[in-house]
Amino acid sequence: NDPGWVNVDDRLGIVFRGSGETRYVNRHYFPPFSFRAVADDLFLSITDEAHQFATGDLVGELTALVSPEQNNKDTPRERLVVAESTEDAVCMITDGFLCAGNFSKGRTLCSFEAGFNGPIPVFAGVARVNRHSAEYIVPLESGESVYLQELMKVVPNGDVRFESTHGGRIFLSNEDEQQVGVRIQREGKEEEVVVDVGGVLALS
Repeated sequence: NDPGWVNVDDRLGIVFRGSGETRYVNRHYFPPFSFRAVADDLFLSITDEAHQFATGDLVGELTALVSPEQNNKDTPRERLVVAESTEDAVCMITDGFLCAGNFSKGRTLCSFEAGFNGPIPVFAGVARVNRHSAEYIVPLESGESVYLQELMKVVPNGDVRFESTHGGRIFLSNEDEQQVGVRIQREGKEEEVVVDVGGVLALS
């Protein structure tokens, strides 16, 4: 089965998402204190069945968030969201950060979509958000990667759009057909705003 995380002696936390199964193999039992080290095998994503793959087929997927010196109680609380991405691009969302990369041969306006339970994170750039999901739009050059810090968390009751500028300003637009209320959490504070149909608010 796939537990989604593993912690090694409070020295290393790993949260992962894979296309295969997780397997831990304890090859032998040794009496206590008889050996200084034991070599076991941990497979984060393994597939036993034989498959045939044509050129360009996806053989397997594994995404991992590695946290050195992490306590075993903290590892299962880590968030790792693998977003649906534009072709030849990847995007992962963790607590407080979005990491994305463009592996295509040209500049691409990359689109990353993800679902959430609870407040939805907003990052620099453009985010189109509804009640339970978000689309993040990030322009990336070929081979470029970005590491974006979370600006706020939001809970809207309709379709809205957030856009941040290089000068640090953030604009909220109503893309719904009715008035939308948005609960905003940032810098340890919470506020609620209302945006009329077609309206735009400057949040900073």
